[in-house]
Amino acid sequence: MLLVAETPLANLAARSVWAPPAAPHWSTSSLRRGLEAVDAVWGGDLNEDGLAVAGSGPVPSDASPLVRAAMPGLAALAQVVAGSDGDANQSLSLGSLIGLGPGLTPSGDDLIGGALIALAALRRIERRDALWEHCRALLDGTNDISRIHLRAAALGYGAAALHEAIHATMSGEGAGFRRALTALSAIGHTSGLDAFAGSLIVLRHELAP
Repeated sequence: MLLVAETPLANLAARSVWAPPAAPHWSTSSLRRGLEAVDAVWGGDLNEDGLAVAGSGPVPSDASPLVRAAMPGLAALAQVVAGSDGDANQSLSLGSLIGLGPGLTPSGDDLIGGALIALAALRRIERRDALWEHCRALLDGTNDISRIHLRAAALGYGAAALHEAIHATMSGEGAGFRRALTALSAIGHTSGLDAFAGSLIVLRHELAP
């Protein structure tokens, strides 16, 4: 029972625990179609704030100070996603993302959370766990609420709209992605878009030669 000033507000006893749906069947061709649908709309006003531009691929030379501050962490994230764990500076570089940016859940944290969830959706569990192993020792660099969000992401839990966007992209469902994008855009100031940018870094790597 949730009480406010000793007055019952909600009875949670009969509520079920939400879990994200299983990732859909996907292929290289369906993922390519999905990313083409993303690229048709992923830009302009969507990328003005936060780290959303990092989901577009190479960071532009005129990127914001926030994005430029994230670049060492973005490079380290790409290395971990690609399977390279040999660089002793990876954890230090990833630390530049933890707590980076304004907001209750900073942009850098949201981006890492999205990457963790996308790795789980692709069943790249070893890569997800490697990324989490780097990040878990850095969580003192952010706030309590964001730490909880990151721990949930490491277990495969994120906002429903984020899961929907990832799954729609993997299965090449452009209409599904556009619905999810509307919902993602309503999460925080940039949190939903920052999280999906992290997912896009992972999803794009699946098509890398």
